[in-house]
Amino acid sequence: MKVYIGPYEHWFRPARWYKNFILWQRGFGRGVDADTFNVDAYDALTEKIHDSRIYNAFMTVERWINDRYERRIDVKLRDYDIWSMDDTLGHIILPMLKLLREKKHGYPHVDDADVPEHLRSTSAPALTKEQINIACPDDNGAPRWEWVLNEMVWAFEQMDPDADDGFFAGGYDHAGHMSWQERKTRGFVLFGKYFQALWD
Repeated sequence: MKVYIGPYEHWFRPARWYKNFILWQRGFGRGVDADTFNVDAYDALTEKIHDSRIYNAFMTVERWINDRYERRIDVKLRDYDIWSMDDTLGHIILPMLKLLREKKHGYPHVDDADVPEHLRSTSAPALTKEQINIACPDDNGAPRWEWVLNEMVWAFEQMDPDADDGFFAGGYDHAGHMSWQERKTRGFVLFGKYFQALWD
């Protein structure tokens, strides 16, 4: 198997670079103190940048390139890639799940039924009426997703051919083996259920 999947967008972003430079000049760069961050001043400056001729000229260039840019995707398979397709995919999925877990910037909705009781929305502090009206998530939203990702990662780690060796040492541990298999299967089920939530 040979796989090349290029970036969603081209790297040439003069409008973004210009905007970030102006924001940085005015004290809105990375590492700004959230307690002293002036949202109104940031919004006003952003609007001013977006209205500027320089920014719009850069955007015109970007749009011209975007219209001609196609994401490169090249996948070449061999017959042996499907002899044990679950193993082949596992080698790709596991490192991607680990990277997503490390880099994620948000989380999707996770059903209470899929997580332990202490992580369910019913175990989180009650939301106020105002929070409910603006669809504010409960405090367990992020931990629920973290738990689900951990279960997915664990399941794919168990695809190692030697992962179940311990259940056969000194006699077969049937109960332990079945419990291990059930958890592994649950991780794969979660992967399927939340497949479309695997974004950063």
